[in-house]
Amino acid sequence: MSSTIALSIQLSDAVRKFLQTQGMVFDEGLHGETLYVEVREKPVILVQLEAAGIFELSESTKWDMLSLTSSGVTLYVMHPDAGDGYVFVPSSNIVSVHTISESWTREVKQHRVS
Repeated sequence: MSSTIALSIQLSDAVRKFLQTQGMVFDEGLHGETLYVEVREKPVILVQLEAAGIFELSESTKWDMLSLTSSGVTLYVMHPDAGDGYVFVPSSNIVSVHTISESWTREVKQHRVS
């Protein structure tokens, strides 16, 4: 069963270029966009960080995406007291990358034609 990782995109020209090669074009730029990455298995370190309360001090439950290439996704993890680090999710673990949120799918359900 797959899991979803929500990613906040850091301003990166390389990320924009990679997404364009995949046909994902953002006319108004990437700032404020959220990418959802479906993975076959959520990396254990992410599960451990979530259980340790990495998001407790934040208003967001999004991971910061540092880079995205054909090799995979690199996440930047930062904590004000514990420091920072990186997590790499290889492309072999990635099922899909999309921008469709749960709220968007709820809107689709509400407006579907019977």
